[in-house]
Amino acid sequence: MGSGSVLSALNQQKINVSLTKPAHYFFVILATGFQFNPIMEQKRILVIDDDEDVLETIELVLEIGNYEVSTLLSAEQVFERIEEFRPELIILDVVLGKMDGRVICEQLKMDEDTKDIPILMMSGLRDYQYVMNEEHAPDDFLPKPFDINVLLKKIKTLLNQLSQEPEEKFRLN
Repeated sequence: MGSGSVLSALNQQKINVSLTKPAHYFFVILATGFQFNPIMEQKRILVIDDDEDVLETIELVLEIGNYEVSTLLSAEQVFERIEEFRPELIILDVVLGKMDGRVICEQLKMDEDTKDIPILMMSGLRDYQYVMNEEHAPDDFLPKPFDINVLLKKIKTLLNQLSQEPEEKFRLN
């Protein structure tokens, strides 16, 4: 199989981040046509996942994409990290070992300080309807395994929506 065939095959397949070694991600990113934009203002994204391979993959992809990234392997310190890091987007796994990402999402959406931070929830075990029908649902959902380009598109959409919303807390009544 020539190098063109390998690139074609990679472009047509979803990347199963739970089975791929982090050392191969750079090649996969190049093969899928990912474009780096150094002029873009650096946005802060917090990623919470108990799978270290998934966490490293997303971190690498986002850093190459000029995002500032902070990661957590568990959600135990999520509020402290949010206060320190001040993310503009949170990527949150549903299953976090002994913790339930949906509960964390609900807590974030109910808290006055974090309710406006967009949350992209991911899961390999739960489906879109199950997660999005919660009372305090995330802003979007990404099933695992995922396509890196779909992840990046969802991130861009959520960040664009955030920048287009009026900042109500600074309005005078």
